[in-house]
Amino acid sequence: MSDDDEPPYEVGYRKPPKATRFKPGQSGNPKGRKRRNTAVGNVIRDTLDKKVTRSDGSRATIREHIVAKGVADIAAGNVKQWLQTLSWLAQFDPKAKFEPSADDEQRLNQLLSEIKDKGPNDEQG
Repeated sequence: MSDDDEPPYEVGYRKPPKATRFKPGQSGNPKGRKRRNTAVGNVIRDTLDKKVTRSDGSRATIREHIVAKGVADIAAGNVKQWLQTLSWLAQFDPKAKFEPSADDEQRLNQLLSEIKDKGPNDEQG
């Protein structure tokens, strides 16, 4: 039987025209679902970029929380830990690579000593 010899086909609800039906072996989603990239670096990067609520009620990314904590550590005099944290964060931030040098640590220590010498009540002028 050819297409001309078949009885008339009623097109309607759940009865698509024969010309638009999927052919045998043809998928309805040929490209398929994209695979998730589960490389450790990507998982860490995604986690660092998640927004969370701070204790003061504002929202920021986990990366921003770490940087804020690092600034507090610098003010407390813990420069080495801060440099290590920046180096670690730079591994998961393709836009900004930071590799601290001995000069960086020396300059941070110098700035800390200047801040400590001025004291908290001194005004900058």
